[in-house]
Amino acid sequence: MKLGMPRASRSVRSLLGMPRRAEHARMRAAIAAVSAAAFGAAGLAAVAITQTASAATTACSVAYSVNQWNTGFTASLTITNGSTPITAWTVTLAYSGNQALQNGWNGAWTQSGETATVTNLSYNGSLAAGGTTTLGANFSYSGTNSAPTITCTGTTSGGTTPPPTTTPPTTPPPTTPL
Repeated sequence: MKLGMPRASRSVRSLLGMPRRAEHARMRAAIAAVSAAAFGAAGLAAVAITQTASAATTACSVAYSVNQWNTGFTASLTITNGSTPITAWTVTLAYSGNQALQNGWNGAWTQSGETATVTNLSYNGSLAAGGTTTLGANFSYSGTNSAPTITCTGTTSGGTTPPPTTTPPTTPPPTTPL
């Protein structure tokens, strides 16, 4: 009897021709989509945004939900890191109305005009591949409270994208007597 991965999982991956990482990335994307649909069905705003990677940044996504009343709301955010570990992150929320930041937690919150920005604190900036952190803020508003456009950027260690993972050789290097 072999132990390890169930046979069905092995065959699904092999049928789709996916390596294990690609399967996990697809699963995270599916979970984000289902979460967004569930928040929407519950009458809550939900947004999942993934920004493409560049030289010193990597993709992360944000699940956004609100608990609102007639003159304000609490925004709850869950940041999910992509496949590369990060040492810092920044989330930008671009509102289209008069939402005004009152206070926030688990991040350094600022607002300029209609754009609120939050950066990590010392204790929650480093996220492993697939890691998450939660944060939130209270806002005031009048009129319509539309969901913001959200971007999330993670910074990799040293400000550069890490080199690809390589597998060490399986045969030892030749030795010569001294």
